[in-house]
Amino acid sequence: MIHYRRILDVMGCENKRINEIKTLWGERLIDFHHRLLPVHAAGIELYDISSWHKFNGNSAKYYYPYYLAFFICNGILFENFITNEEEVFTRTIVIPAFEKASDFFGMKPLIVKIDEESEQCNKYWIAYPQQLSMEVTQSQALLMEGEK
Repeated sequence: MIHYRRILDVMGCENKRINEIKTLWGERLIDFHHRLLPVHAAGIELYDISSWHKFNGNSAKYYYPYYLAFFICNGILFENFITNEEEVFTRTIVIPAFEKASDFFGMKPLIVKIDEESEQCNKYWIAYPQQLSMEVTQSQALLMEGEK
């Protein structure tokens, strides 16, 4: 059974950088996510690649060819890229970057489609496990306490 719980104002997040987005209780979304990972997904290694992004243009338009180049000989990318004509990111960023990396190295990045495009709207892709509900409740309670 799925219970919906808002943790941020989606409309208020539009056109903001991910590091500017805050939860409804004022915590940065990145901090909230990083706080929960070690507790609920032990063993996951986190890397801050902000400096790499900045060095390579600080925009997907510039760093995506380098990102995809990693998957030519150093790994396999498990990802879904929407390819219908409505998907702007795939059309304007991913495809040109894929072509640039492929042309430069003479090989294509290794990308494995993880699911059918029709499944991308599946409610489980945007859901957290139920046990995280307590974290949200506690965080919201701390906010309300701090406002008193």
